[in-house]
Amino acid sequence: MTKKRNLTTFMIAIMIMLFSLPVNAQGTVGYVVWDGVNTLTFEGGESVPSGAFALNTEGNAPGWSGKSSCTKVVFDDSFKDVRPKSCYYWFKDFNYLTTIEGIENLNTEEVKNMSYMFLGCLGLTSLDVSKFNTDKVTDMRYMFCNCTDLTSLDVSKFNTAEVENMSCMFSNCSGLSSLDVSKFNTDKVTDMSGMFWGCSGLTSLDLSSFNTAEVENMSYMFYDCSALTSLDLSSFNTAEVTNMSNMFVGCSGLTSLDLSSFNTAKATDMGFMFNGCSGLTTIYVSDDFDTGNVSSSDGMFYGCTSLKKGDVSYNPNKIGHTMANYTSGYFTKSNLTPYVKWDANTKVLTFKVAHYIEGNEGEWKFNEGAKDPGWSIDEVKNYCTKVVFTSSFNHAKPTSCYLWFYGFSNLTTIQGIENLNTEEVKNMRYMFSDCSNLRSLTLSSFFNTANVTDMSSMFRGCSSLTSLDLSKFNTDKVENMSSMFNGCSDLENLTLSSFNTDKVKDMSSMFSSCQKLTSLNLSNFNTSNVTNMFQMFYECSGLTSLDLSKFNTANVTNMNNMFYGCGGLTALDLSSFNTANVTDMSCMFCWCSRLTSLALSSFNTANVEYMSYMFYGCSGLNSLNLSSFKTANVKNMNFMFNGCSGLTKIYVVLLQFS
Repeated sequence: MTKKRNLTTFMIAIMIMLFSLPVNAQGTVGYVVWDGVNTLTFEGGESVPSGAFALNTEGNAPGWSGKSSCTKVVFDDSFKDVRPKSCYYWFKDFNYLTTIEGIENLNTEEVKNMSYMFLGCLGLTSLDVSKFNTDKVTDMRYMFCNCTDLTSLDVSKFNTAEVENMSCMFSNCSGLSSLDVSKFNTDKVTDMSGMFWGCSGLTSLDLSSFNTAEVENMSYMFYDCSALTSLDLSSFNTAEVTNMSNMFVGCSGLTSLDLSSFNTAKATDMGFMFNGCSGLTTIYVSDDFDTGNVSSSDGMFYGCTSLKKGDVSYNPNKIGHTMANYTSGYFTKSNLTPYVKWDANTKVLTFKVAHYIEGNEGEWKFNEGAKDPGWSIDEVKNYCTKVVFTSSFNHAKPTSCYLWFYGFSNLTTIQGIENLNTEEVKNMRYMFSDCSNLRSLTLSSFFNTANVTDMSSMFRGCSSLTSLDLSKFNTDKVENMSSMFNGCSDLENLTLSSFNTDKVKDMSSMFSSCQKLTSLNLSNFNTSNVTNMFQMFYECSGLTSLDLSKFNTANVTNMNNMFYGCGGLTALDLSSFNTANVTDMSCMFCWCSRLTSLALSSFNTANVEYMSYMFYGCSGLNSLNLSSFKTANVKNMNFMFNGCSGLTKIYVVLLQFS
């Protein structure tokens, strides 16, 4: 019994050892071979051969660490099937490394740690990490630190949603002239200290996507970013930051700095924060810039020789946090205003609350009512690819979203829309109209529509959207829903379960050209006040059923083209329809080619003037009972039954012509 137990324990231990090795589903083990001179080769096989290094695990330095004479790294084809869990320290201080071959064979989908991965690779002039899968990475600190000769670095596709530490990530990447971090998700990051330290070649940085709500350390973050001429930090939430020391040291190219969004209530260290910002003339702050807990502020304004606020000029003897105010110090009080800023270089339209200067090019205040917004110009509409609502914007309360993104045909991303407070908005007409490249749009519980009266054409022409959940929409006050989803041709799922349509008068073209919708639940729709149903379901060719049994059409006057092109419908129950006030039924059932029957005995056509093309192309109908039809006022019946190739019987009592 004891032998069996020992054998079982031994087998379990062996299995644990095997499963702890970086392998793929087929059992490929990763290992590294050093040629003894200058080349490291990453390979995969059944086991680690003698003399080779096993891949390191989380938090442990690799066995090949210290091969500083290495000039070349090769990822062999056999390494494709290996799934390393950590890249920690892989090429740290490989000062002479100039070549990395086959990096496309490095699959990083299971990697959690990339910290120090390329730290000190001074000789690398190029590095292709564009295919890296970083979905599971939590640590990127010092990842590219001291890669001084890199002139370009594409991290634009990095998924950083799980990353918690970005400290010194790009520190001393002095050869970079540009760096695209505009899509970085920093929701979980707590440490950004030294992140761009020594990036002296960068002339601009788009940090509009940065959510810094969890960040505690920003010390040295922009240290020696001397080529930056502007820095937009309006998206920054610094409520948790305790350390801001040396944050902007040596940013000599900056002439103004807007820190209106900064809440520094928890900051304890501001030492040398603006040290050497010799070109800085103005620093804008709000009342949230609080130095009450600051215990260290030595040299905070040292070398800020151009700083001036009113009659307060730079004094080398007054460089501590006592001068960090806008009453007697160097700061200037922000004219905090909600506004919109266009950046033609990044093609980003940013909504923020910050210091606003009237007349600045590419900056606009909000529109009101049905007035066109200032940014509704071709330069913005035709080229904007991204819209950002910064965290500061959640304090703004616009009253109109009319035409906000109308015609933004290249817009693919809307970031931070949860910061858009719509509780006072009354007009959402054309808000997202013709955003034809927008593939997703999340408008959950934060989107307050309680005061909106007009939603006409709101999503019209959003032809790339595949689903839209509006289940939290409050439409109690909405009067106009015409063309609301017109042209949403890829829409497959549409949730309208919360819609209250008691006050809606116009539903014309509401679902027009929604070809991919196969079903629509409109059981909650109250249509008692609707007067216009023109083209309501026009070209909804994917619908296979449509329950309109609760529709009240007593006030409807226009049903022109209402079901035009609904070729997927095989049945349509309109027995509840009251058509006493309808004047136009032309093309009403045009091209409903799969309908085999149509009960219209309840139809009151006494006031109808137009019936042209009414049943055009209804090739599936074999009989029609129009015995209730009164046509005394009808002016046009042209082609009324044209294309009804299967129709053999039409029942009428008396057809009259005006």
